[in-house]
Amino acid sequence: MKVGSGNPPTNIDPRLLPQNQAIGEATKGEDPGKDAAKVTLSPSATAMKMVQDEFSSLPDVRMQKVEEIRKEIDTGTYARPADQVASKMIVQSLIDSLYQK
Repeated sequence: MKVGSGNPPTNIDPRLLPQNQAIGEATKGEDPGKDAAKVTLSPSATAMKMVQDEFSSLPDVRMQKVEEIRKEIDTGTYARPADQVASKMIVQSLIDSLYQK
């Protein structure tokens, strides 16, 4: 069974096609940045990037807090007021229902 006509597809964005296999490779004696595009970020984009970098450096889990709660559970002293637990469950349920697909 023949799937294609042998001709390349015509609906591909030409910007996505490789025009030159040596793109990005500097030839001997040429400045590698000679034809490079220059990108300048807006102040808000720069600030967002800084925040993202700082946020990504934070740990996913606060291990000190985990250890404190683990010790409380092990010693039998872990107790949280039922009304606080119920309140947080309701708030989380409402948040979840807002963001359901």
